[in-house]
Amino acid sequence: MAIVTITPPGRNRKSFIVSGVSRTWDIDGGCATASIPLMLSAEDRERIGLANVRISGGLGMDWEGFVWRRPRAGEPIECAGQAVGLTLTPREAQYAKTNFLGDLKDWKHPTTEYNDAAFERTNSGGKLTICQRAGTTTNALDKAGFYLFGDVSWQRLIATVNKPHAKMSMRIVTGATEAAYTTARYASTDGATGTEDIDIDLGGDRNINFIGAITTGATVNRSDTFVELYDITLYGTTLTAPITPLKVVTDCVDALPTWVLPAGAQYRRRLTDPAVTIGNLGFDAESTDKTKCDSAVAMTACHFGFYVDRIDGSMFGVPVFEPISTTPDFIIDVRAALSDSLRDRGIEALANSYLTRYSTVDGGTLHATVPDATAGNYLNEIGYSKTAVVDASWTTSATDATAAGTQAAAIACDTEGAVTIARARLVNGRECSPLLIMPGKMCRVLGLGAARNLVVRSVTATDASVSVTFAPTGTDLRYLASKALGRAVVRY
Repeated sequence: MAIVTITPPGRNRKSFIVSGVSRTWDIDGGCATASIPLMLSAEDRERIGLANVRISGGLGMDWEGFVWRRPRAGEPIECAGQAVGLTLTPREAQYAKTNFLGDLKDWKHPTTEYNDAAFERTNSGGKLTICQRAGTTTNALDKAGFYLFGDVSWQRLIATVNKPHAKMSMRIVTGATEAAYTTARYASTDGATGTEDIDIDLGGDRNINFIGAITTGATVNRSDTFVELYDITLYGTTLTAPITPLKVVTDCVDALPTWVLPAGAQYRRRLTDPAVTIGNLGFDAESTDKTKCDSAVAMTACHFGFYVDRIDGSMFGVPVFEPISTTPDFIIDVRAALSDSLRDRGIEALANSYLTRYSTVDGGTLHATVPDATAGNYLNEIGYSKTAVVDASWTTSATDATAAGTQAAAIACDTEGAVTIARARLVNGRECSPLLIMPGKMCRVLGLGAARNLVVRSVTATDASVSVTFAPTGTDLRYLASKALGRAVVRY
């Protein structure tokens, strides 16, 4: 039996005692679905869409979400967890962008007196260089450079300026339209030399001009007279740099309406920082916040979803962004008769050698072979060789590709499926409710041959019956490889 509390939009809440309430929790989103076999009156059915639903079992409230569609007469009420709130409103968000240099066009002043022919411009290796042509004569404030124009309203730019010669300076100017270049955002000091890190407010403009200018007329060798701009990152949001998965997730949950998630830090206290830096992550106006969260979470060894927690003495569904367990949190006993779907992965999914495919700088393909020589690998035990292919096309580095293959072997799981829990205990042996076992936790599974440590992917509860599903978590190999190499992650 469970107590179901339903609060339709703009109406008072009602509570019902219902048997056979089925609800699930999943590693992708938290409180995933619920099915409530409750027959409603015609009047109640008319106003139940997006009604808030809270389900309380033997441990108190354990599930929160919303009615996803109005049921027909005699049908159970179908509900989705709070994560569905992240899909309701598409929203553009250009969190960080470093791969825009290919979109730059040559810029020259529309007035011919500024003599842009006296300059050469190069855009290579992530660096913009503007230099004077050898043997040319330039006048004060002659200028040339690059410009970027598009549909994105840029808020911020971080870069490094290198100005080795006193007779050239760097200017960054923006405008709201393609023709506009009226707002001065940055100007290096005329006559000064050296390297400078800059952090510029772009004010939401779409047109950005990167300009090299002559400060004093001269005829000099071009190798002596140049200015460089590199390590450039554009930001289309007001979030402070560096962008991290935590900042992306927090930005998305803060955009939720308060009827999905109340405001206040106490409702966000279970959002942890996995210390990963995002170099490139952007979404167009059709992208939902669920897509944004999924992309950010995929760079981490964490899981994200909405789970019930006690806040100021009451239970609420709150966002949880926490590491996936790597050591057992629970011990569960299962019965084979109730657990027939738990099985070893098929032989086609096993491997003890990983052929890792990665890219060359000019778009070609190379391969690196990574062996898995661990004693626990079943194929090694029986002396059989089998190779799997790993896609690491996001990198041009053989070192990164090898790390990705190594991590693919490390996260390989040879067991998947669901088990019905006969008995649940904490790792200290103390008995506990199976409903304490949530996705992202690791269980030591007893009762099906050799004990195994498996990560919970989803949980299903119907009255007193609780089952858990195990499967590989699909953590992003880019993150795992970068983490293994001790590097920050760049997302493209």
